[in-house]
Amino acid sequence: MRIIYKYPLVITDLQTVYLPKGAKILTVQDQHGVACLWVEIETTNDPEQRIIEIVGTGNKMEEHERKYISTFFQFPFVWHVYERIKI
Repeated sequence: MRIIYKYPLVITDLQTVYLPKGAKILTVQDQHGVACLWVEIETTNDPEQRIIEIVGTGNKMEEHERKYISTFFQFPFVWHVYERIKI
């Protein structure tokens, strides 16, 4: 069955999230002071490792292949969230 799940994130450069294979990342937004990742998943699929990168405005970014997910605000900070494609 396909459903949408929410995964809380930590504001850090890189973190690993285990999502069911084929999961579609929808967005990251602040919910009551917590960064949350919303993902469309198939509940019967086995988990796989996904790497999430969070970069603050004005911070340096290393050269890596990445896919943009979303930008969100936690006053006074603005965060930009990516999925690392290759480490």
